[in-house]
Amino acid sequence: MIGRRIFGLVILVLLSCTGKGELEGMATDPNAGTGERELKVVVLSIPKCAATAPTIALVESALGEVGLKAEVENIFINNQDEANQHRFLGSPTVQVNGLDIDPAMRSTNTFGVA
Repeated sequence: MIGRRIFGLVILVLLSCTGKGELEGMATDPNAGTGERELKVVVLSIPKCAATAPTIALVESALGEVGLKAEVENIFINNQDEANQHRFLGSPTVQVNGLDIDPAMRSTNTFGVA
């Protein structure tokens, strides 16, 4: 089930942000002074994607599971330029601090809107 896969991947990425592991490319919050990680969670999707709302709910649930608070931003991808700019792999795409939650997809350089 895709929902469980997304949930599991989000949990793994978020755990890496809590100090239980390292995730390459994570930015530290310069205002925190504690070494805590600043999270930027983005769900990229095309307009009218039926999976967007359930994916956002899964991401918010995963954040709650690991005790983190972060705003989940939804960015709509409307054209090829936006797909390239945001590294959009398909609708929906979940990124934490600019990295796809699926490590296997991070080296992909083929982006687009169908």
